[in-house]
Amino acid sequence: DGSAITNNGTWELFDGGGTGAYQTFRDSGGSPSFTNNGLFHKSGGASVARVDGVAYRNNGETRVTAGELDIESAVLQVDTGSYVTGIGATLRLDGPRHLAEGSAVSGAGMVALSGDIQVDGAGISAGELQLSSLLVRFRGVAPGSGYPVFQSTGLTTFSGSVRLQAEPGWCPSNGDSLTPFRFGSYTGNPSIQVTDAEFTATQVWLSDRVRFDISNVDCDVTPPTLTSVSVRPASRSDELLERSVTDNASDDRGVTGYEYVWRSGSHSGSQSPGSGPVRSFAPSGRQVSFADTAPESTWTLFVRAVDRKQNKSSWATAVVQTPKRPVLVALGDSVTAGHHKDTADGGTSCRDAGYSYASSVAAGLNASLPAVWSLDYVNWAQSGYSTRQVLGLDSNADACGLAHPGASPIARAEAELASRPGSWNRVVVTAGVNDTNWSATLVAMIPDSQVPGAGGSFCYTDLELLWNFDEKEEQIVNGVDEIASRLEAADPTAKIAWNGYFNMAGSGPLNARCHGAVQTGLNTLQSAISTGLAGHSATLVSNSSLTAAHIQDWFWTDAPANLVQGIPPGWPHPNQAGATRIASNALPALR
Repeated sequence: DGSAITNNGTWELFDGGGTGAYQTFRDSGGSPSFTNNGLFHKSGGASVARVDGVAYRNNGETRVTAGELDIESAVLQVDTGSYVTGIGATLRLDGPRHLAEGSAVSGAGMVALSGDIQVDGAGISAGELQLSSLLVRFRGVAPGSGYPVFQSTGLTTFSGSVRLQAEPGWCPSNGDSLTPFRFGSYTGNPSIQVTDAEFTATQVWLSDRVRFDISNVDCDVTPPTLTSVSVRPASRSDELLERSVTDNASDDRGVTGYEYVWRSGSHSGSQSPGSGPVRSFAPSGRQVSFADTAPESTWTLFVRAVDRKQNKSSWATAVVQTPKRPVLVALGDSVTAGHHKDTADGGTSCRDAGYSYASSVAAGLNASLPAVWSLDYVNWAQSGYSTRQVLGLDSNADACGLAHPGASPIARAEAELASRPGSWNRVVVTAGVNDTNWSATLVAMIPDSQVPGAGGSFCYTDLELLWNFDEKEEQIVNGVDEIASRLEAADPTAKIAWNGYFNMAGSGPLNARCHGAVQTGLNTLQSAISTGLAGHSATLVSNSSLTAAHIQDWFWTDAPANLVQGIPPGWPHPNQAGATRIASNALPALR
């Protein structure tokens, strides 16, 4: 049930007889563990005792003198202690398990190893052996000290795969021989492979052993060199909390990877990276994450190069002053402002930063960030604002008739971004639709959409005769261009997601007959926004996946005339499901 048991004395497992399983340590939830620092002894009875799915770690002695002891683990365990089997007794170890240097398995009973067992100790001796899924490490040519020896006085049964691997930095000589398997007799058709080795190991099967004769030695034991590393300036292409690095690493056979550690403070030239977590990056990527650091403080980046044999260079260092926490800036019109009305007799909220899809974007970005780097969120969008109002060139009144004096939304955004240079800042925008009389055009479509048998033709007529896009197109293009230019100038490294609009036909009072006409208008508007963004870094995000289920309700109190009279309903703005959908569409452009 998640309990942690530590044995520092003697733990006896004994029954009065019989052959059934009489005692089981089993995972029943949580992360249970059993650490043996003393003696864990299966001492009586012919039955089977099992440690099943429990993290069993043996730092002392595990002894089996009667019956059978089966130890299974769901996660890797590292043993430094010993296992001993008596005559007639059986020990089964099912990995993943690592028998580290200093560990040993001995005795006259039967030992069965399976399920990815790594053996680095002196070896295993038993009356009988069953071997499957083993990893054996070579670090020299002397049996016991240079590599483990698996020795049975009786039968050794091979099954599955047995892998032999040379440790980094070790290289044999031509003519050396290794004999890791010795036995009275053997059975099975083993698959024994020498992996990651830069030499040929020819198998020679004898009556009492398997010998590996070494030839064609061509080892890589020289570590890479690395004396200089630096963190590149911030770039718009950087992922959240990531920066590119440059270095002068070299290796005669190629650098295959890098390891890095962050240490608080200035430690230029040090070879002591401290106890921070060791991270890695590939030569093709060369990017480090700042997740292990903190904002607005001094840190030292320790980097070392690694070659294909895991030889490692010395540490190179770069002292870095970390930037401020990032910020998400929301800008534009009612879609970004979080405009909503939730009940028939309730009021309309023209601006609700918590309701806005931008709030979901902030939550989505923060989900991947440590708390200390959690980004701030500011929303200066206003319901009903056109691109000119965003730029402070027209009235500051929103769709609810409320004035917003002071600096324009774009000026506020510029100041916020400029105050956090190189901070992985992000921006979300919707703007352009309110440069036209789109709302009035929708009002005209509402009754026409209810005409059966018209096939939506009346809606196309309304779009053609009423919508003033043609006279506003240049204003939209220029407004979008100006907004994008000023955002990029305020922070050249910020990522910008300009969110497109969505088709509301089939929701509220607007029948689906108008879907084609509405989509034609949206495509035209989207094309103008795209033209305004040409040459800029902003990503134009499609929201065509929104459906009627993502649009706010239309209530009986929401008379069509209210759209024109300045008493806006919640429809046709996104509801909370719609806000979540828009956020999920935008997030890939902002990671």
